Amino acid sequence: MKRLFILEEITAGYRKMTTAGKNLVCENVILVTHSMGGLVARLAAKIDQEGRQRILGVAHGVMPATGAATAYKRTRSGFEGASAVILGWDGADMMATMAYAAGPLELMPFPNYNANFDPYQTPEATPRKHWLRACHQDGRNNEISYDLGTKDFMGSIYLSDEENVWWRLMKEELINPAGKEERAKKIKEARKNGKVIAAENDQTTDFDKFALLMTKTVQKTQSELSSGEVDYYHPVTYAHYAADREQKSFNEVCWRNTEGFYRLSKNDMPLDAMRRITPGSVPLPHKDETPDYLLGKEISDDLLGKVTLQLEDKNDAAYHYYSATFKIDKPREPGDGTVPACSGAAPTKYCRQIFRHEGTAKGQPSYAHVPSYNSPIAQDVTVYSVIRIVMETHPAFSAKGQPEEMTTEEEP
Repeated sequence: MKRLFILEEITAGYRKMTTAGKNLVCENVILVTHSMGGLVARLAAKIDQEGRQRILGVAHGVMPATGAATAYKRTRSGFEGASAVILGWDGADMMATMAYAAGPLELMPFPNYNANFDPYQTPEATPRKHWLRACHQDGRNNEISYDLGTKDFMGSIYLSDEENVWWRLMKEELINPAGKEERAKKIKEARKNGKVIAAENDQTTDFDKFALLMTKTVQKTQSELSSGEVDYYHPVTYAHYAADREQKSFNEVCWRNTEGFYRLSKNDMPLDAMRRITPGSVPLPHKDETPDYLLGKEISDDLLGKVTLQLEDKNDAAYHYYSATFKIDKPREPGDGTVPACSGAAPTKYCRQIFRHEGTAKGQPSYAHVPSYNSPIAQDVTVYSVIRIVMETHPAFSAKGQPEEMTTEEEP
């Protein structure tokens, strides 16, 4: 089996060093991870048995343990703030990049992702909550919410290529726009010279290539780390995460309708011909009804998180359509700005200790996801975790050389 780690190369380098005329002893390692590095460490420790024996323990920092809904939001509408200039301004930038990037795609919510998870509550009090939904207000100003897709995230969201599934992750026309132009140019030139090139006979679509990456790599990785209700973590695991209300995060993505529903004549389709439907003048969907917009035809997508849908008027089908616009709502739950607390806390029952940082609300420093290790509190709990791993696994500190059982959640 191909070795996933270069542990031998790393430890051999230290063994060549000397101190006081003697070579250093270095056979094992402690892994300290950041963000998705935690997923890499977990996967490697699980499938590389030889490597796992040399890992004394793992200290995870701000790990998206079960994924993050942020990945979907950014794929559909781009990054936020200054990061957008480099990482992706809108959905067109992001889809063309993400479709070929297995690593970032592995950040998509896992099958066991629970937008409702709270380690302080019982499982009965925090039933699994779907992370993708659409919301609108009915004629009585009640908010109505519907799940988009099913519990099969892979089939109903990530790999859907149906046009009426307007909430799908990818749009094929945006996956490889430059590649389409280049291939068409090559085919045209070849035909001029009476030749046929491989690209002309290749029936594999760009979406097929994306789907293959998702099933062969992303789905496989997620299933290795989470099979049913059991997740894999190294037996000696410590972790810390943020549940900071100053660092709002997407525990879920909500496509929200705030502009109401509009009537549009079939004979007069321009959007400026629409007029607002006031509550009462048109029967809006209520809680016990399935709204038409779940199967609406997409009229436009600004690729910044705003889609407009065309819906048929059941009461006046011969003459009118309805139109409704949905926007991705802002993040509302605590986290670190990228990883929501529900995912950061997911390893709780598998950890020797896990540290929850709530920022200034608890008198603690507030930190964002990327520079989290710049924060003194993140540094402190990581050093503490490394010391604990040494004490629990080194024979000098443990008569049996085995760690003691201990699982608590702390707020230093």
